[in-house]
Amino acid sequence: MTIFVSGRFENPGSLKVSKLSTLNDAIEISGGTKVLKGDVRFLRYQGDGELDSRTFRLDKSAEKGTYKNPYLRDGDQIYISKSPVNISTEVIHELSAPLQGIVSTYGFYKIVSPD
Repeated sequence: MTIFVSGRFENPGSLKVSKLSTLNDAIEISGGTKVLKGDVRFLRYQGDGELDSRTFRLDKSAEKGTYKNPYLRDGDQIYISKSPVNISTEVIHELSAPLQGIVSTYGFYKIVSPD
């Protein structure tokens, strides 16, 4: 069966897994998670159209078949979110990017302009 992993995985994308695979097995098969990671978001569309959506901290020691380590079904999706450190870094980068352009332009002007 095919499941989908995305977010802070070493190798995100679709995965072929056996019918006895669990969420933790899928994480290992995909190469594991990146060092800085946030919560796990698990999504499963039920046969009646309902959505089983779970958000929790990764627990590599969770028993098979439990809430944090469910047996997988075809089409399940696993998303590993960003950590607060990842988010903070992105905010700082977005806020400082315009300033980098100004500083670079000023530096270039100082190099090419005569004193």
